[in-house]
Amino acid sequence: MPLPLAWVRHAPALWHVKLWDFLVRAEDVPALCSAPALRDVSITPATRDVGHRLKQGLRPDVRFVDFDAERPPDPLRRIHERRTAGGVEYSLGFDLAGMWDLETTIEAEAELRALLAASAPDLASAIAYDSDSSAVWILALDAATLQAVLAIADAEADRRTS
Repeated sequence: MPLPLAWVRHAPALWHVKLWDFLVRAEDVPALCSAPALRDVSITPATRDVGHRLKQGLRPDVRFVDFDAERPPDPLRRIHERRTAGGVEYSLGFDLAGMWDLETTIEAEAELRALLAASAPDLASAIAYDSDSSAVWILALDAATLQAVLAIADAEADRRTS
């Protein structure tokens, strides 16, 4: 889940940032790198490139912990960036059948398609599917589209469990 961090650069007493289960995105790197009192950063970068850019941009006296480097990476619920000959493509996999208490990934993908068609047709037309037996995988030309689809899927999971 993303959390906007632009405010960090204007927090003169903030010395420690620890974000578990929140993704630090590329647009947050300048704010974190320019936070005046920052001494300790523990985060999960949205991509490996974001983690690398943050590590390179922080002052030498700032301790940096990349949660993904500390544990084996889980490919699900994480946006993956892939460079292709035509540009950049993003993908996101998640266990939608588990989230929505359904029997199969095929059923979960069908329900996601119907949900997006009804509630967010612009998103429905902006993604492609590449599901497998264990996860629903969606593809898009930008990460924001995938974040929006994940937010809708999470909201639907909350609705189904309440």
